Amino acid sequence: INNEAKLLDIKLSKDECTEFFAHKIAKETRDFVQTLDMKKLDSLLKIFEYRDKLEISPDITIAQNVYFKKIYQKFTVIMSKILSDGNLETGKESLAKIVKLGDKLNIDTDFYKNTVLKVINTTRTEK
Repeated sequence: INNEAKLLDIKLSKDECTEFFAHKIAKETRDFVQTLDMKKLDSLLKIFEYRDKLEISPDITIAQNVYFKKIYQKFTVIMSKILSDGNLETGKESLAKIVKLGDKLNIDTDFYKNTVLKVINTTRTEK
């Protein structure tokens, strides 16, 4: 619909949609950080894809705060837990998705990207 409206030079009112996405992103972020369930994270990242397609900018402040408090500040602990759960490739993918979520929330994740790469390279060298 968004693309068709643009082709017809029609401006859509997206206020309600933007508010819905703000609440949905906050809720889904809270749900994910409580469980670290990768299926929940996949769903959350999908919501960001839809947000981008709709070209809306919902308020993500709540989700940013949740991510920062529960993920960003405890990333090394979470990383160790995920990598110790077994499959290194699955762990690597999970960590990449967690970092991607931080990127979507406009949180600087460069340090953690480098940390993940170092740990993965060290783990591979040890095996």
